[in-house]
Amino acid sequence: MNPIAIYPYKEDPEIRKMRVQAWFRAVSLASKLTPRELEKQFGESESDRKVKRSCVWDKYRRGEVVPRSGPRPDGKPNLVDRVEAAYPGTAKWLALPLWRLLDKAPMEMSEIRRSYESLPRPMRAMFIHPDATESSVFWRRRKLDCKADCDFFLRFEDLDGFTAVLTMLRETESTQNQNQNKICREKARDYVGRLAGNYSIMEALVRLL
Repeated sequence: MNPIAIYPYKEDPEIRKMRVQAWFRAVSLASKLTPRELEKQFGESESDRKVKRSCVWDKYRRGEVVPRSGPRPDGKPNLVDRVEAAYPGTAKWLALPLWRLLDKAPMEMSEIRRSYESLPRPMRAMFIHPDATESSVFWRRRKLDCKADCDFFLRFEDLDGFTAVLTMLRETESTQNQNQNKICREKARDYVGRLAGNYSIMEALVRLL
């Protein structure tokens, strides 16, 4: 899955906390290290390791601060990139499309389209017209059928399928289709239940739906 955007809106504090905690959980599982050990491994310099602990990794664990992911003035890799190099697959948890989809901030149709386009090709093909380009005004392949589409994605029981269901939910909000919105919301809650055993973040997602 590819990120939609780098949060051009004021991100909900609860969403920010959850995505940082999800990233920390992924790093913790991949490394099998404690916050103290991670802080030692990814200290900025030898001098940093000699001073009193900042306990910053405990703050990541609690979701209190966001790890550095933007370009550094000195050109060196940021923390997220260095952790990703050591434990591949962890950085994606900070930029999953589902974080934006779960946020209550209104979404424009251009964002919804980018979310569909971020899906794996077979899923993407269900929504995006094969001849559509970036400049296409009409890109939607067909009308939503939330019950049938959501039931199809429920079979996958993965984050891509959940992202597809959430994107449909946000599209129903954008188009003001209350009946379809109700169906998508119920299916999204079902999906949370399906994923609860595989992803520790799922329990926290229930209250967002």
